Amino acid sequence: MSPTKRQHNDQISISNNHKKRKLEHQNLSNEILYELFEYLDSYDIYKGFYNLNRRFQNLAINSNV
Repeated sequence: MSPTKRQHNDQISISNNHKKRKLEHQNLSNEILYELFEYLDSYDIYKGFYNLNRRFQNLAINSNV
């Protein structure tokens, strides 16, 4: 019974490490986006997200799902 508990604890430890790495990756991604946004004009950011939103709307409307 003891080895099963160790194996379970190891799996939890691996899962926690994976979550930490994923969070660190997400934070790095956010930092890169913030860095890019510093170089863009607010109008360019607005137009970019407006067009992206329109593409998602068209995808949802014209989807066969």
